[in-house]
Amino acid sequence: MWLARAEEELKANPRRGDELTAELSAKPRDPTPTEDAILLIHRRRLRNAEDKANADGVAARQRGDDGAVAEAVVRAEKA
Repeated sequence: MWLARAEEELKANPRRGDELTAELSAKPRDPTPTEDAILLIHRRRLRNAEDKANADGVAARQRGDDGAVAEAVVRAEKA
């Protein structure tokens, strides 16, 4: 139930995870169960993006593409 609601909220507003993180940082409180699910999904998406960027950086390094390595490092740092 909470996971479905969280997925619906994220589908309607893909930035909801970032917004909720900022909201809770500015005014700390316990997240609702749905918000907790949003935060978990958001964290997983960030980790997946970082993992992908790191894998892309390794592949770029192996083929000697320094520009792609630099781009992958920037993407990993943003994740």
